[in-house]
Amino acid sequence: MPAKHILPLCLTLGSLLSGYGQTRTVITGHIKNEKDDTIKIYLQETALTRITHLVPVLNGSFKAELNITSPASLYMTDGVNYINGFSEPGDSCIISYDAANFPTSLAFGGKGKERFSFINSFIRSQLYNKLKEQVPLAKGNKYPFDHLFNFLDSTGHYFLKKLDSIKPFMSKEAFALLNMDVNGTIMINKYRSVGMIYHESTYETLEKRKDELTDNAKKEIQQLLKFEDHPAYSPIYINAVYTMLLMDFDTRVLTGRSANDLPQKYKYISTYLPPHLKTPVLTMFLEFDISKLNQSEDIEALISQTYTNAKDSIYKKYILQYYANSTAFKKGMNAPDFILEDESGKKVTLSSFKGKTIYLDFWYEACGPCHALFKTLQPVKEHFSQNEQVVFLCISIDKKDTWKTSLQKRPIKGQHVYTENKAEEHPVIKAYKVSGYPTSCLIDGKGRIFSAAPSNSPAELTKQIEEAIKITGR
Repeated sequence: MPAKHILPLCLTLGSLLSGYGQTRTVITGHIKNEKDDTIKIYLQETALTRITHLVPVLNGSFKAELNITSPASLYMTDGVNYINGFSEPGDSCIISYDAANFPTSLAFGGKGKERFSFINSFIRSQLYNKLKEQVPLAKGNKYPFDHLFNFLDSTGHYFLKKLDSIKPFMSKEAFALLNMDVNGTIMINKYRSVGMIYHESTYETLEKRKDELTDNAKKEIQQLLKFEDHPAYSPIYINAVYTMLLMDFDTRVLTGRSANDLPQKYKYISTYLPPHLKTPVLTMFLEFDISKLNQSEDIEALISQTYTNAKDSIYKKYILQYYANSTAFKKGMNAPDFILEDESGKKVTLSSFKGKTIYLDFWYEACGPCHALFKTLQPVKEHFSQNEQVVFLCISIDKKDTWKTSLQKRPIKGQHVYTENKAEEHPVIKAYKVSGYPTSCLIDGKGRIFSAAPSNSPAELTKQIEEAIKITGR
């Protein structure tokens, strides 16, 4: 199964939000022992669209003025350290930390500090890792599922109580969205926890583990895919719903409960989605299915069916742009040439790899999903490590120093090049329609596009590369 649902793109699609009313929010910062001269701030205005702000750091200080119309999640990085945030129009939050002692020195001040402090403590609680630590204890319990559910309920109660204590410092909308962040995180981890005991699906658990299910645990599992309707949902909650439904449908296909038919898939998914969840979640499914590029007629019909209201325009515009970019590369067309620089300073072009199958991977140091993909694809790189006809070309958009420092501290296998300090202004970014990170492309030995959106699943990607090798005849 492709891992797209756990590797969300770091999108830079600010143009989609132009034309909306805007209100200024200010974030200032003071950094000791700073390691870079730029701070990147990613403002998430929908579940799919993030606006990237590049903010200069001068003598350890920075100031960012953000235009937002409503409460929004964000995160920021100096290339090494990560800070989560939640901002409202009119905020003037102050962030300070020592880059050499980040976790203990991070502090917030000004208007909005309570929300920044809360979301950071919640994200840094690493709930999923703590849940995994509970599994051995749960397995020694007569009712293991109750043990995990109780742990998650207790954690959720703790953070919701903490959120309630700072309710006076935010709008009703902000409070509702942060509440959803907590509930969505608890919800997706409950779904995951079912498979942690016996590595079985929810269906198999309900059928095979009746003696270990109390009435409460059974009810919890049966209601996991029942979502309440709200006027607005947080991106974390929307992502949780998408991931749960994607995993559920894939399980149904693998166990023969559903056919792998695209129209039927969307019909099935829609039955679980209340009105306000339908458009954002179905947009995420469309993005996933467009990346396969093998059912264009069905995709076009589904796009037409999904967006019927004027309020859906931002999602429709996003998915149409994504679809246009994805279909711009057709299998068999000549891949665009490029000129990049490798670690030794040598110029590298597409023709440098004539006769070889190339997996292009666009990334940057501060991109969490990029590093998650590197980790996911390690088995694929190991599989082809002795095959000189297969090249994994990692293209960094970072500045040279950041790029080289990253390669020194991270074991990223493959050949490495960078965009020569031109970042996203380098012609290769436009040529390969890169609108988010990570972005990948598979090119066969004849210099032609084999796949504009190769799979993130190690097994499926291995098959794709093997098929591309056959085209070359080597």
